[in-house]
Amino acid sequence: MVDKVIQMQEKRHPIKKTSVKHQPKGLSILFQDHDIIVIDKTSGLLTVGTDR
Repeated sequence: MVDKVIQMQEKRHPIKKTSVKHQPKGLSILFQDHDIIVIDKTSGLLTVGTDR
């Protein structure tokens, strides 16, 4: 029986905070970490990429 536990950790780099001048109007970041981001956006602001 093996009694060894191998713990693997991801190398995570610090999250760069987005400056307010680089955020679109009507969008604010409420929380973000390496796994999730929570935003508050106004209606009509697209959340998918476009060709424009």
